[in-house]
This record gives sequence, structure tokens and C-alpha cells, in this order.
Amino acid sequence: MKIFDAHCDVLGKLWKEPERDFYKEDDFLQAGFPALAKGNMDIQVLACFVPVHVPYGRRFHTILEMIDIFYEKVASEQFRPIYTMADLDERVLKGEKGAILFVEGAHALEESLVQLRTWYRLGVRGMTLTWNHGKCVADGSGEPNPGGLTAFGRQVIEEMNRLGMVIDVSHLADPGFWDVMDLSSAAAYSQLLEALLRHYKEAEVLKFVQGNWLRVFGNVLQ
Repeated sequence: MKIFDAHCDVLGKLWKEPERDFYKEDDFLQAGFPALAKGNMDIQVLACFVPVHVPYGRRFHTILEMIDIFYEKVASEQFRPIYTMADLDERVLKGEKGAILFVEGAHALEESLVQLRTWYRLGVRGMTLTWNHGKCVADGSGEPNPGGLTAFGRQVIEEMNRLGMVIDVSHLADPGFWDVMDLSSAAAYSQLLEALLRHYKEAEVLKFVQGNWLRVFGNVLQ
């Protein structure tokens, strides 16, 4: 059985404490290489998350720092970056471990599609649209009286579709989730059934998933 984990925060931990070693046993990292090997993890998504205390104007650069940590301290012959479906197939077929870079939270875009395209060129292949209290592209699940996608949020979805990036709707409030489902021509993923079952009847969830299976769970990477 192949194990694919869709989120870990090890890059943020290495950013906070750069003296840590991804390839040594370390309970603080939680998802360092020894832990991934012990857990038989095959493919791991590594999230770049900018903490809320980082001011506007420094968020994009913080993501660049985390991407740099990935290439300098994490990526290796043992744990290779995955950019395309061909890369993913090769890692899985050979029984090797692979890593996919994500950004968690579009607040780090600082309202610039140039930044999104730059991340993509540096190897980022997906983004969580918001966090619990995000408002850049849409309201997060922790916002009172949440709305759907903003005008900029719609531009972000369209650009992610064009680039072939995975759209992660975890933490997104319900109105934004349904906006993404209506707008996106590519796959969006989250802990989908768990999230939907909290709000909708089981029959409604099954009908939605059956009607959108390829869009929700289909291949996005080119």
C-alpha cells in the first residue's frame, strides 16, 4: 500500500529553528525524514505557512525562505521534489519517497498573481486558499458571517487552473467552497467528506461526490 500524506509543517519548523536537521531523529520536527521512513510515508506534501505575526510586505519573502530551506536542507536523492504527474508516477513505481511543495494561505500572495506564478516556477504545485481567519481570497471557516470568493480570489482560482496547481479548500468557509466548485475547472481537494458531512445530509454529499469525482479527485499536475 502506498501512503500519501497531504500536509505537514516541517518547513515552518525548520524556518523557525534553522539549526534543526531534517535527516536526524527529532521529535520537534514531527515529520523529519526518519519519521517519514518509520511511518512508511511514500509521498509527502510540505506546506509553507506564513505565521500571522509576519507583516504585510514580508510574507512573500518568508515563503521564498521556506522554499530555499526545502532545496538546501530537505530535497535529496532520498526525497525528491515532485513537479509533474510523470514525477509522481516514477516515485511511486520505483518505491521511492517524494515531496510536493504547497503554500498554506493566500495571504502570503500579498494580492499579487506575479507572486503565485513565481512560486509555481520555483516548484510549488498547490495552495490552501485561506486559513481559519483568512480574508484575502475568501473568508476562512473561523470568520463570522462568511462570504465567498473575492474578486481577487476568482483571479487566483483562474490562474491556478491555468498553471495546473492543486486547489486546497481546507479551512475555507462554506460559501467560498461552493464558489470554488462552481468556478474551478481543475481539481480541488480537502478532507472533503469529513467537511461536507458536518453540514449536509449523507445523500447530498454522495450525490455531490458522484457528480464531481473527476473534478475533485482528478489529476491536476501536468
